[in-house]
Amino acid sequence: MYTTFRQPLLGDRRLICLPHAGGSANDYRHWAGAVPGVDVIAARLPGRDSRFAEPAATEFEPLVDHLLAELTPYLGTPYALFGHSMGGLLGYELGRRLEAAGHGPELVIAAGTAAPAELSGPHPSGAPADDLPSDEVLLDELRRDRAAPPEVLADAELMALLLPVLRADLAVVASYRDDPARPPLRAPLRLYHGRDEVPDPDRLVAGWAPSVTGTPRAHGFPGGHFFVRTASDEVLARLTEDLYERTAVR
Repeated sequence: MYTTFRQPLLGDRRLICLPHAGGSANDYRHWAGAVPGVDVIAARLPGRDSRFAEPAATEFEPLVDHLLAELTPYLGTPYALFGHSMGGLLGYELGRRLEAAGHGPELVIAAGTAAPAELSGPHPSGAPADDLPSDEVLLDELRRDRAAPPEVLADAELMALLLPVLRADLAVVASYRDDPARPPLRAPLRLYHGRDEVPDPDRLVAGWAPSVTGTPRAHGFPGGHFFVRTASDEVLARLTEDLYERTAVR
């Protein structure tokens, strides 16, 4: 379920990474060794990477339960959670559950992720799980968001493999329901966003505020939804600052 990219776990803190819808652990491969003293651990979700033969998850709660069960061996060292888009929502809910179990994170970073209240409801984003966009609509959205190089999006055989995974991940997000009985996240929350996608970061912070006990802080980067990829150097620099800031105040 998790990979360290064959790197030994020698750091004094860990960064546990969760992918965006349609993404994979390999999106974080180049982060391994990029932040001094920090071990990078990435979630390998069903239906991709070495788990390609497994059916992709389509329900949020079972996926979080599975992620949580497999995470235990990595919790002996102080850690932060980082997730992009769908991964940010997964990281937020993992953080809440881990806090309830007494093993909470030092920091949670949600990148390109709408507030839980905006994603939770009868049909979040206006689309029930059984009425997701067609392949053509998904491809148009991927092109608009620059989610992958044009040659990848033009490869019909490759997209025939990737689109079912993306569709399953969208069903995961569509099935999300915020549980008001579960306490808000206590860990500090950082909200990374692409400036082209989020013109009003104050609104983003206000949307997340009821979901945490502290005050979220937002950081903008050049680009749109996939700024984590297109502004990778800037994201890693900010991430390093945020991780070391948490260490300094421990």
